[in-house]
Amino acid sequence: MGIPQCVYCSNVDMKCLSLLFTTRDFAKIRLRHSNGEQREVIVENLSSFQSSSTLYFGYNTHTSYQGPDSRNTALKPYLFLGFLPESLVRNYGTQGFRAAGRDFTFTNCDANPNSYITFYYNPNNESPGRLGDSNSFMTGWIDGSTVLSVNSYMDSDFYFDWEMHMGGCGGFMTSHYMSNSRAALGLPFINGLWSDWDPFGTCSVSCGGGIQHSSRRCNNPEPAHGGLDCIGKDSKSQSCSIQGCPVDGRWTEWSAWSDCPVTCSGEDLIRSRSCTNPSPENKGKECEGSNSDVMSCYKAKCQVNGEWTAWTPWTNCPETCNDETLNRTRSCSNPAPENGGTDCQGLDKEFMSCHTAQCPVDGGWTEWSVWSDCPDTCSDEDLIRTRSCTNPSPENDGKSCEGSNSEIMSCYTAKCPVDGNWANWTPWTECPETCKDENINRTRFCSNPIPENNGNECIGNDTEFMSCHTAKCPVFGEWTSWSSWSDCPESCDGEILSKERNCTNPVPTNGGRYCIGNETDTSSCETVGCPTRGEISQSMGSGYTRIRLNWSLVGILTAVIIVFGGFS
Repeated sequence: MGIPQCVYCSNVDMKCLSLLFTTRDFAKIRLRHSNGEQREVIVENLSSFQSSSTLYFGYNTHTSYQGPDSRNTALKPYLFLGFLPESLVRNYGTQGFRAAGRDFTFTNCDANPNSYITFYYNPNNESPGRLGDSNSFMTGWIDGSTVLSVNSYMDSDFYFDWEMHMGGCGGFMTSHYMSNSRAALGLPFINGLWSDWDPFGTCSVSCGGGIQHSSRRCNNPEPAHGGLDCIGKDSKSQSCSIQGCPVDGRWTEWSAWSDCPVTCSGEDLIRSRSCTNPSPENKGKECEGSNSDVMSCYKAKCQVNGEWTAWTPWTNCPETCNDETLNRTRSCSNPAPENGGTDCQGLDKEFMSCHTAQCPVDGGWTEWSVWSDCPDTCSDEDLIRTRSCTNPSPENDGKSCEGSNSEIMSCYTAKCPVDGNWANWTPWTECPETCKDENINRTRFCSNPIPENNGNECIGNDTEFMSCHTAKCPVFGEWTSWSSWSDCPESCDGEILSKERNCTNPVPTNGGRYCIGNETDTSSCETVGCPTRGEISQSMGSGYTRIRLNWSLVGILTAVIIVFGGFS
C-alpha cells in the first residue's frame, strides 16, 4: 500500500507511546541487511500466552525488564519491545517469542523477564558489541522473515541498531553479529494535521480600526487509530481598516474682487476661495468647482482704451503684376474704447505694390515617367515611375505640389513572369512491418511559388524513393523462452528460486522498442514444488506501518511515523 500520511510525535514519553501503540497483540519488524535487502516479519507473544498477555512498548525505561548490555548503554535513547511480563515468568518460568507463526521458547534460569528487543537511536554511530548466538532459537525471527519487493522498501533512516535479549538460559545478540543488519518497528496510528489557513474574512468596519478572522481545520488528515489531535489554535485574527475615516472638503467664503487695472485692455478682475473649511482628509472628497473666479474689466465698467486687431492678410495678387497694389486692414476693436478710454493710434489701412509683394507662384507636376522594367524573377519586387514638381517650381511661398513624386506597382499586378520554386519535402512514409525489398518515399510540390505569367517550372523530381534498409527502420526486441527454475535447495524453508530470459529474439535495433516485462522471475521453493521439512501455517496482514525516529543533539527524541495502512 502507499504512504497515506507522515505524522510526528515530539519529545517521546510513555503517554505518547501509549497513544501510538493502540494495538499490542503483535508488532511488525522490518530488517535491512548490509547488502541492501529488506525483509519483514510479525512477532507476538508465545501462542500459549497470547490470551493472558500483550506486548510491552517502552522508551528508555522498561519497568521490571532487565536493561541492555552494559557495553551498549552509550547507544541510547532507545525503544523497547518486551514479550512476557514478570508475573507470567514467575509462574511458569517459560520465556521466548513467536515469529512468522512459530514459537521459539526457553526455560528461564531465574524469575526475571528477559524476552525483549531493544531498538537503538545510536546518535554517535557507534558499533554495538559483537555478541550473538547462532542457534535457530535466536535467529528464528530473522529466518522466518519474508523478502520485500524493491518498490516497497523504506529509507535507511527508518532502520536502527538492535539488541535481542533472551537472557538467563536463553541468550542475546546484536545487529552487528548478524552482518550489520538493522531493524524498524511498525506503529499503526495517524496523528492529525492542520489544513491551510483560510483567507482572512471581511473587516468588521471600513475605517477607524476593526478586526478580521481566519480559521483552519484538523483534517489534513484527521487523527485516527488513537493518533494525536492537532496542536495549536483553529482560529486567528488581525487588525484591519486602521486608516482614519474620510473627511470631505468644503469651501471658505469668496474674497473681495481685485482692483481695476489702469487701462482695461483684456485684463480681468479676480477673487478666490480655499478648500479648507474643512480640508479633505483620509481620501475624503475634494471641493467641487474652482478656487478662483474672474470677471472682465468691461463687465466691471473699468476704463477701456482702444486696441488694434491684427492686420488682415494682403489682398490677392493679380494674375499679371503691372501697376496694381495690394492692401490690408485692421480695426480698433481689440478692445473698442469704452468708459472714457482713448482711441487707437495710427492708420487702419496699408497699401503695397505687387512687385514689392513678390506674389507667390504655386508648383505644378510634370508628366509621369514610364514604369521600370520587370525583374528577372518576381518575388515581392516592385515596379516604379516618377514625376517632379517643376512645371513650374513653387516660388515666393507658393504651394508645393500635392501628392507623391513616385508611384510603385507590384510585379504581380504588372503580370511579370514568376518562376516556380519547390516547397519542402514531406516526411518519409512509414517503415513497413517487415523490411525486405520495400521502399519508403517522400514528395514535394512546385508551389513556393507556383509559376505564373509564363514563368519557368521547377527543375527536378517531385518524388524520391529510399530502401527501408538504407532508412534504418526500427526492429522491435522480442523475449527468448524462460530458462528452467534454479535448483531446489536441500530443504525448502522459505528459499527463493529464480528463472530468466533475454531480449535477443531479435535484439532491438535502430531505435526499436525494448522487450516489455521483466528479465527475471522469482518464486518460493514451496510454490515451485520443492520438498519441504514441514510446513508452518501463518496468517499475516497485508498492510504495514513504519516509524522514523529523529533525535536532537541533546538527546530529545522525535518519532516520525509513516502509516502504510491498517493491519488485518
